[in-house]
Amino acid sequence: MQKLRVAFKYIKHQARAFNRHGIHSPFVYDFLEQVLYADEATAEFGEFSSLKNQLLSDNREIEITDLGAGSTINSSNTRLVKDIAKNSSKHSKYGRLFYRMVQYFNPDTVIELGTSLGLSTIYFSKANPKTPVYTLEGCPETQAIAKQNFTNLNLQNITPILGDFQITLPELLLKTKKADMVFYDGNHQEEPTLDYFEECLKFSHEKSIFIFDDIHWSKGMTKAWRKIKGHPKTVVTLDLFFVGIVFFDSRLTKQNFLIRF
Repeated sequence: MQKLRVAFKYIKHQARAFNRHGIHSPFVYDFLEQVLYADEATAEFGEFSSLKNQLLSDNREIEITDLGAGSTINSSNTRLVKDIAKNSSKHSKYGRLFYRMVQYFNPDTVIELGTSLGLSTIYFSKANPKTPVYTLEGCPETQAIAKQNFTNLNLQNITPILGDFQITLPELLLKTKKADMVFYDGNHQEEPTLDYFEECLKFSHEKSIFIFDDIHWSKGMTKAWRKIKGHPKTVVTLDLFFVGIVFFDSRLTKQNFLIRF
């Protein structure tokens, strides 16, 4: 039933959404032109595909510590790595988008809530090896696989952090002192999402960029996204359906955009 609901909402979104044509905000138009739709192949993307294919063939069974909303596909505490790679990781076009966003906006730090197997983390990391990437995870066994992936690719700018986000996120923000680019992908529930949003807002600035995964995954996430869009500090939002992007630059006009991607 949930899959049908999401599919119906996606069809409605695509019918109402814009591409670069019909966008009258110069900032948003430039973002679509130079980042969102500027998907050019690089040798590194082939490396990412190779890693994901390895994970999709990985028959190891691991025990999941799930502090978030859980899975709608598998409620068991034990899962095959290949199933996690298939069901939990986003389409590679989103990873390539994150890669381009880091290169375009050049944030001082990236914070990721939800490492899983580390695929999205790698895109953030590879985009600029000089940018520190802090990735938070609640499950020791998935984090262990992610850390091995980071080691195999010789990624030196990733700091994995294990524990409950309610504890690890505030501690990290006190260390970084600011939230430049934040990817929310660890707890797909309304209240925790809003709590983490508010926590990061304390350290946000006009150049901050927040990225929310699965904003229409459930009724709760849709409500959370609606509240995030309406927040006084939020200025421009882009709804790509599976991902939402938030900008805080007060020089921009407050607007919400449905974007076809």
